[in-house]
Amino acid sequence: MERLRLTKDRLKQELSQCDLKPGDSVLMHSGLKALGWVEGGADSVIDVLLELLGPQGTLMVPAFSYCYAGRPGTVPFDPKTTPGSRNGAIADRLRQRTGAVRSAHPSHSFAAIGKNAHFLCDHHPIEHAVSDPSPLTQLLALHGKVLFLGCGTQSNVMLHLAEALADFRYDHLPFRPIWGEEYLIASPDGPIRRPVREHPGCDNHFPMVAELLLQEKKGSCHPVGMSEAFVFSAEDILDKGLFLLKQKPDIFLCHDPSCEACGPRREYLKSCGAISEVSAE
Repeated sequence: MERLRLTKDRLKQELSQCDLKPGDSVLMHSGLKALGWVEGGADSVIDVLLELLGPQGTLMVPAFSYCYAGRPGTVPFDPKTTPGSRNGAIADRLRQRTGAVRSAHPSHSFAAIGKNAHFLCDHHPIEHAVSDPSPLTQLLALHGKVLFLGCGTQSNVMLHLAEALADFRYDHLPFRPIWGEEYLIASPDGPIRRPVREHPGCDNHFPMVAELLLQEKKGSCHPVGMSEAFVFSAEDILDKGLFLLKQKPDIFLCHDPSCEACGPRREYLKSCGAISEVSAE
């Protein structure tokens, strides 16, 4: 199928139909290619969104680098230079833009542009990948929104915060054991290592939250280019995630045999009495 040519004007027209208002603080997950051939590339998407949010608004993106000491090919984390390309071309381009502020977390940093960029990113300690204080909890304090643009709703990092706040927390277990439990961080005196406290894990089951919120009319979905844009309140995502985890503590854990995180986490929940058995889907 031929890819749609998406001009900047058309992109602005279609994004303006989404539930984004001047002054909003927005966390965006994104995929550029799914939108079609975007005139001006990632910069056009960022420009349009910043224009829609206005001078009082803020656009934040994940800039994850996963600088674990045991991860093959890892380099010491430096917030000024370490790529965040694992989150797509739009997110990594925003990280590099003039005026962008990036948090200093070695695995789960965020980058932001706008009025509240420093508020969101300046105080992100190594001990807290997602839990308080983090850019996610700061976004909640601003009553922010979450935008999924051209990427579906699986990459919903706000639900990792729900896992960290759940009655039965399991993110002390490594996402991938081979990556180890230390970060590798750049310093003037050479690389240093720091222990990992939180391991955000698998997101295979996260789309169920967006589906439920849409059914409850707590969110919106609009076509943009060849894909879709979903917008939700960050608070609604967190509240729904916590509600589901209270009903079923393993609800976000998958049964994919290639997933190194979810099996051990299910066994942990079973061992502490949170679930009665480890059953197949």
